[in-house]
Amino acid sequence: MFRRALGVGASLWEGVRRCASFLSASTVPLARGPYHAESDHSSAFDWQSARWESSEWRSIKPHYQRGVLLAMKPTDEQQAARDAFVEGRDLALIAGAGTGKTSTLILMGASVPKKRGIYVSFNREIAENAKTRFGPNVQCRTAHSLAFRHVGKLFKDRLDAAAHLPARETARRLGISTVLDAGAKKIEVNHQARLVMGMVRRFCFSTAREVSARHMEALNGLEPDAQAWVSEKLLPYARTAWEDLCSPAG
Repeated sequence: MFRRALGVGASLWEGVRRCASFLSASTVPLARGPYHAESDHSSAFDWQSARWESSEWRSIKPHYQRGVLLAMKPTDEQQAARDAFVEGRDLALIAGAGTGKTSTLILMGASVPKKRGIYVSFNREIAENAKTRFGPNVQCRTAHSLAFRHVGKLFKDRLDAAAHLPARETARRLGISTVLDAGAKKIEVNHQARLVMGMVRRFCFSTAREVSARHMEALNGLEPDAQAWVSEKLLPYARTAWEDLCSPAG
């Protein structure tokens, strides 16, 4: 029904949100390592095309693993993270920008060449860059591409649609037909439709399990009690819209 309401497939968002969890049984801080924003750039190295003198090869061999050439010798913290990974422990890497998180992941991937892994980034540019840095056993993908591969393809028509469904048409399809009188403010039908789809959008960007009244944006000029009343009135419409968005035939 609402194939242009959000401009995205709802189950695609659901897949992305579900991919956002991670295990953190052990934590390895990487802060204050020798890596900086300028130097945190390990590069992929094609050993088959190398034409180096033996002395040069011996000097960098300790930092070379399965086709990946590390820019610098790993720090003690990075080595500890690598060891924890090889031992099969769950861990989370906590560090600031440019301190070597990606280089540590490259080190991890190179340490288990017979195992497959996946590096997930937020945008395509980062994923494409990572493909030149990781070994062949690591896939580099975006969260959206993973979600699209499994469920997004069912919503391709919605994702390809450029125009959004007008508020008046959204209201008609949801069955919103009367003005809401919230005392100090009257909320027109079209405004209600926008609020409803805003609730769905805010829910998609949250970690909540279901759409709730708290996902409605604040309305200027309304007291808290009136705000709560309006959100409860619009909640059934928001849940109906979400259910429809989750249906490939919607």
